Amino acid sequence: MDHPKSLAARCLDLFIQPIDELKQVRNNSWKWALLAQMAISLFLVIVWSQKVDWQAFMENAMQSNSRLTPDMLDSVVSFQEKWGMVFGIFGVLLVTPIMSFISAALLWGIGRQSFITPEAPTYSQALVVTTYSGFALAPKTLLAILFCLVRPVGGLGPESLSPTTLSFWIVPENAKLKALFTSLDLFMIFSLCMVYWGSLYVMGTSKKGAVAASLIPILFIAIQIIRSR
Repeated sequence: MDHPKSLAARCLDLFIQPIDELKQVRNNSWKWALLAQMAISLFLVIVWSQKVDWQAFMENAMQSNSRLTPDMLDSVVSFQEKWGMVFGIFGVLLVTPIMSFISAALLWGIGRQSFITPEAPTYSQALVVTTYSGFALAPKTLLAILFCLVRPVGGLGPESLSPTTLSFWIVPENAKLKALFTSLDLFMIFSLCMVYWGSLYVMGTSKKGAVAASLIPILFIAIQIIRSR
């Protein structure tokens, strides 16, 4: 008789044999994936907020935000030192699940138009795909946490602290190029693969539908890069 796999085993299998794990997931599996993703992100926000040099961080932000003037810098730094962690925690608790639900709705819409299984995909299955692909970034977040614990953070943002990210090694002055380098990450590529595999094996979409689903996170990344200035 097969025993249910432990949470640790499911996490490990997600990275060692992702396709096999996706073929075995249950519709409610998105809950643990979302909660685990949020917990790790919260830990990073707390550790990073205590280590970051807010003055240097906001000076870096001035280079990509023309609305932030030198006259505003001192007041903004004071505000961030007092409330930066609170807003970071609030962002994880609110933005992470909202983005997961929105992305799942988009994937569900694509899946409903391109499924090849006898039954249409459910919204819960789409949530599994989005939360599992989000959890695929967990090693990057853990590496960023490790960086915060062992080295000075300076003015670097949490998205640039993992050595798997190109922006960790190269920091261009151009804001759009910097955003692109931040997105060029090994685990981000793995996350995109999870969307493709999840669309195929969890939602039962066609290969064309899985490709279309994979373009959704790429679209979000492209919008972020275009808006950088």
